[in-house]
Amino acid sequence: PPPPPSSLPPMSATNPITPYLIFDGDCRDAMALYQRCLGGRVESMTYGDAGQAASPETAGWVIHACLVNGPLRLMGSD
Repeated sequence: PPPPPSSLPPMSATNPITPYLIFDGDCRDAMALYQRCLGGRVESMTYGDAGQAASPETAGWVIHACLVNGPLRLMGSD
């Protein structure tokens, strides 16, 4: 069983939650929207860049993206 809530460490800037969002082909657009709303910079790699594309249609899909703005980290992929 999980530990009782009172034994968990408190949340702080040194142990933030990092969401990882999964999309169906529109990760690039979603990360651009989050960047417009939250600021920061986005770094990403496609399945084609990584040599992992299952088909020509998926070569442009995002295998991993990360939006960084100070302590904020938002990650995603298709």
